[in-house]
Amino acid sequence: ADVTDADDLRRVRDEAERRFGGLDGIVHAAGLPGGGMAEIKERDEAQRVLAPKLAGTLALAQVFGDLPLDFVVLCSSITAVIGGFGQVDYCAANNFLDAFARSGTGFRAPVVSQNWGGWAEVGMAVETAAPAAFRAAGRDTVTTAVTHPVLTTMVAGPDGTVLHGLVAADTHWLLDEHRIGGVPVVPGTAHLESVRAAVAAALPAPGPDAAVELRDVVFLEPFSVPDGTVAQYRVELTPTEDGTDFTVASLAAGQARAHVRGSAGWTTEAAPPAAVPAVAGRRVDDDASFGRGRTSMLTFGPRWAALAEHHLADGEELARVQAPAAALGDLPSWGLHPPLQDVATAYGRV
Repeated sequence: ADVTDADDLRRVRDEAERRFGGLDGIVHAAGLPGGGMAEIKERDEAQRVLAPKLAGTLALAQVFGDLPLDFVVLCSSITAVIGGFGQVDYCAANNFLDAFARSGTGFRAPVVSQNWGGWAEVGMAVETAAPAAFRAAGRDTVTTAVTHPVLTTMVAGPDGTVLHGLVAADTHWLLDEHRIGGVPVVPGTAHLESVRAAVAAALPAPGPDAAVELRDVVFLEPFSVPDGTVAQYRVELTPTEDGTDFTVASLAAGQARAHVRGSAGWTTEAAPPAAVPAVAGRRVDDDASFGRGRTSMLTFGPRWAALAEHHLADGEELARVQAPAAALGDLPSWGLHPPLQDVATAYGRV
């Protein structure tokens, strides 16, 4: 029977009384495991976990509460007392069982709530995949705050370091002003900036003149965050024999996806001198030229209006990229300002 369905439980009561002559007690052990961080948990998923504990207990009281039972046992969890990574809905559901037992209402019988611990080989703690990763992340780790427009938290552990933050179109212009087919998408240059910031925060620089170097960068798939949704933006740094590998990943609606991979580290090698072509040809006087040569599906916000001058002659191009008024307040917060870098690497016509 469905423990949340009072009509279904009345059928169970009638059948039990007919077959066994009555009931001596009830053990309410129905439940579903939780999983996933609270900040990106979907409401429907949380309600699925809450239902058997909350609605199930209330339905049992409605149908069996008048019986002179010897006992009612509610199988709660130790997570109701000590919490658990990725278990906010499961913690809340079991706290309800504890509170219901203390209230002394609902049943004529005495009610007790038992806060079970996790079993090693069976049970919901073993069957839930996501919390295992969160539990592992909690061992021998250090969590610190990060000051960056995208990355806000750094978790350093024995197997590597993860820097993450929440992003959405209504909180980050980075998404709101960069859309493909109307869908907010993180620009590729923002991934480069986020990895740069992650390396600067997690790995000590070898000297004052050192610079972050990114190598073998591969873009795997777009990082889209549709309007009205939130995603966790993650930069995962993993030490290797040759240095550090990185992965830019997202976590949304319980799904993890990898978007960019490569290697990163510090370098003390001097930057090569800039070679500026002496272009004295035609000036491209077109404020909307950026983006037109790629696809009309792309739309940009005011921070992308950074192409101040564009010259074209004899197969060479020269551009002056300048932060527009909309971007001036952002500059101190970024190392590589994503719109300026995007314009600088994509204005080309030839």
